[in-house]
Amino acid sequence: MPSVIQPRLSPSFLRRRLTLAAVVLTCLPCACKEDEPAPELAGPRNLVPAEDEAHLPTTHTSYVSVYSSLAVAERARPFDMVVTLSLRNVSSHEQVVVSSVDYYDSDGKRVRSYLDRPHTLGPLQTAEFVIEGSDRSGGSGANFLVKWRSTSTRPDLLVEAVHHGRDGGVGLAFTTEGRLVDEPAPAPPS
Repeated sequence: MPSVIQPRLSPSFLRRRLTLAAVVLTCLPCACKEDEPAPELAGPRNLVPAEDEAHLPTTHTSYVSVYSSLAVAERARPFDMVVTLSLRNVSSHEQVVVSSVDYYDSDGKRVRSYLDRPHTLGPLQTAEFVIEGSDRSGGSGANFLVKWRSTSTRPDLLVEAVHHGRDGGVGLAFTTEGRLVDEPAPAPPS
C-alpha cells in the first residue's frame, strides 16, 4: 500500500489562513443582512409643528433651482442627481416658521408638498429634504419654493440645494443658492 505524504505547514502559513477565515466568517453575516434603515442624518427632524405664526410679521418666499436630472452632453442620457434641499436658520436667537416647502417640475407644476402645516425651525437648526437620484419627476428645470416667516425683516433662513451624482467613474457635485423672490410684506401698524 502506498504511503501518503503529508505536507508540513508552517505556523505562519496556518495563522494567515486562520486570520483570513475569521475575517470572512465575521463579514459574511453582514453581507447577508437586509438593508436596515440608517439613522436619520438628513430630513425635517428639526421641524416642530408651529403653534401660532400669526404673530410673525414678516413673510418671505425663497426660490431655489434644482437639477435632479441633467444633460451633460448632446444626445447623452440624463445624469441623475441626488438633491438635498437645506433650510438653515442662521439666527442664533430667533426661530423661523416654515409655512411650506413645495417642489415644482420644469413646467412649473407642483410635484409635491413636503409640509402639511407650518413648522418651527429653532435657532441655528437645519432641516433637509432629499430628492432621490432615481426621481426624474422634476426634470432639469425643477425648483423649490419655500415660504417662511420671522420676526426679523432681514433674512434668517439660508436656503440651498446640494446636488451630487455619479455615473461610472464620473462624479459631479455643486450647490445652488436660494433667492428671495418677493419683498417682505410690511408689518401691520400697531
